[in-house]
Amino acid sequence: AGAVASSLFAHLGGTLLYGSTLFLALKGHAHINTQATRLAAPEYKKSKQDSAKSEI
Repeated sequence: AGAVASSLFAHLGGTLLYGSTLFLALKGHAHINTQATRLAAPEYKKSKQDSAKSEI
């Protein structure tokens, strides 16, 4: 019974660790995405205006 309990505990601990690592990774990724979007936004607007001009 002790072995089962300890393996279950290890599994839960691993799941929690994995979950928090995943959360931090996603949080970091979202932050990087925000920065990239902020940097790309002016370029994106410009290219949209250029494509709109070329359509006319």
